Formats: sequence, C-alpha cells, structure tokens
Amino acid sequence: MFASKLGRFGLLVSVLCCLSAQATDDFQVWAQAVPVYHAGSSVNVGAVVQWRLGRGTADKLLTDINVEKAWDSGFSLSGGLVTLSLTHPLFTAMEERPWLGAQYRTTLGGKTVWINRIRSEFRFLFAVPNMALRLRFLSAVVCPLAGEWSVVTEEELFVNANTVSSGVISGLGENRFRLGFRYHPEGGFSVDFAYLNQWIFNHSSPNLMVHIPALFLNYSFG
Repeated sequence: MFASKLGRFGLLVSVLCCLSAQATDDFQVWAQAVPVYHAGSSVNVGAVVQWRLGRGTADKLLTDINVEKAWDSGFSLSGGLVTLSLTHPLFTAMEERPWLGAQYRTTLGGKTVWINRIRSEFRFLFAVPNMALRLRFLSAVVCPLAGEWSVVTEEELFVNANTVSSGVISGLGENRFRLGFRYHPEGGFSVDFAYLNQWIFNHSSPNLMVHIPALFLNYSFG
C-alpha cells in the first residue's frame, strides 16, 4: 500500500518536473490572513487579505470580502468581491472580481475532510475595456495527523470563458497545486505552512511555472 502511494507521488513529481522543463520558472512568496465571523443561522462573513511578493515584478495585494450560507448537509453557497492591486504605484487596482460559488464538504473515514468547490468570477480588467468570465474548480483533502497537525492537499483548475476582445484568451488558464501542513490548536485559530505550484498557460508565449512558499493564518470567531 505504502509503495503504491509512494509510486504515485513519484509519478506526480516526475510530471511536474517535465512540465517545468517546458516553462519559464518564477518565484513568489504569499502571506495570507483569513478572519471569519460566524453571524448565526449558518451564515459566515469572511475576509481574505493576501500579500504576493514577486521576484522582479511588482508586489500585489489581494482582498476578498465574502458571505457564505451553509447547511448541515455539507453544502454551502457563497459570494464576494475580490480586488487585486499593485502595491507600487501605491495600491493601483488591476482588476475587480465579483464572484459566486458553491461548495460541498464531506467526511471520509470519520476524520478526513474532502472539499469540492466551483466558483464563477466576473473579472473587470482595468487594462482593457471589457469583462472576462473565469470558472474555477477546486478539490481539497484535509487529513489529520497526530496531535494538532493535519496534511492539506489541494488542486484547482482555472478555465477562461470569454471573448478575445477582453484581453484574456479563452480556454485553460492555469492549474494550482498546493501541499502543506496545518497546525490547529483548540479554538478558532489555525496556521498553514504550504508550497504552491502554479502553472500558468500563456498560449501565445512560453508557459509560466511559479513556485510559491506560503503562510496562511486563519481565525474564526462569533
């Protein structure tokens, strides 16, 4: 069993290495804070503040204000507004993204959590006059380890569905893979130490492979 899992992991690493050899490599560091307020009646109000430090490019700041309605079945609906800005010149907005999403969360084997999510984003790109539509498909697994630690793995696919005049080519946009550890003591606080591998499909130019060490701070209250 262990050998089989190790073999599949080795195959995944080999595939990523082959893809990386066909792409331009880049490096970023992400830091993110996610406070969530439980407003009652299974309604959550959340915020995301994410700082993206680039190598040779302007740093970016992403904010997301969102509301989620959850049911006991594990199904939830959510919506929000994302703003992506350049930090230099001082907080120059690049795009606004109002979004809607649906998520299903279930438990496997009594402890392991499996999350599947779909999200539609309406991207108002300030560099061009038109709007772009993007669909995001995410599947994540949170597997508890001994004590207060868990392993978190996540795969997300981005698909552009828009006209060429919007400045973004339709089709597969990017793939984002995440692997890391979560420390979750008692209470509403948790911290994730993760590595993200972001594969960006540029279509008309060399693809981009971005290596991202990341730190995520999560806090829920109310």
